[in-house]
Amino acid sequence: MFDCDSVTLEKLIAQDYRGFDPQGQAQDKHLILQAYRPGGVKLHAYDVEELETRIIESVGIIMGKGRIQGQYGEYRFEHFVRFVDVYVQRDGYWQLYYSQVTPLPDAESK
Repeated sequence: MFDCDSVTLEKLIAQDYRGFDPQGQAQDKHLILQAYRPGGVKLHAYDVEELETRIIESVGIIMGKGRIQGQYGEYRFEHFVRFVDVYVQRDGYWQLYYSQVTPLPDAESK
């Protein structure tokens, strides 16, 4: 199980972050920090494959396929997804600026 480190997460996510979860729901920095606060989301597995990275000046793009397992309160989840994360370099460090995940059928995730 992965421990939440909300202090580090606060620094890693851009103030103007936007994203979409596997159900297509919009997210912002506030929602992410609330979900991963102590007592929030607990990740049991986060496996990634087909990882690609690209850097274009001060923009970094990470793409891949992943399996995320965990728990949020009593709700257990497992998502198979394709993802794109966009990072921007600001003040000498990288911050998550945009994230999009698309659910995959279980058969495609293998």
